[in-house]
Amino acid sequence: MRDMLQKPWFVGLLSLAALLFVYTNVVEPLIGDGSNRVANPIMAKLSDNLPFSSNNKTDAIVVKELAMADWEALATVNPKRNPFTPSAEKKKKTAKQSINWPSVSAIVIGSSRKFAIVNGNVVQEGQKSGKFKVVKISVNSVRVRFGKREKTLRLNARGGR
Repeated sequence: MRDMLQKPWFVGLLSLAALLFVYTNVVEPLIGDGSNRVANPIMAKLSDNLPFSSNNKTDAIVVKELAMADWEALATVNPKRNPFTPSAEKKKKTAKQSINWPSVSAIVIGSSRKFAIVNGNVVQEGQKSGKFKVVKISVNSVRVRFGKREKTLRLNARGGR
């Protein structure tokens, strides 16, 4: 049998037999008797205007598929919106949740200057650390701004003695 499967003509013959089997057992029962009767009167009018002859069995399948379509649901779809992109509401929610606020590891307040280490960068009030602007440096916290949002970041206290 392995020798026969190596011959292209035998594989073609098996493929043809498989196609014939699928057609007679799957496609033929789906087509039914081949009548072009349409239950929906709107689709009956549409089927008269279709650009193909009504005597063909494949035309009957197309008309049945058109009649089964949920036209009201399709009418509510906005053709200008990409269905694979999230809506504006989802974008706003994810934008608020996706901010990774920096961490403060040290604060130094001298007589004339205030410094803080934010995400490993030494910054003063008014400077930027990545996408965040340092608004105010206090004794135990740093106030940062990201766009229009502000947040007070507490000093990460680590045990010393």
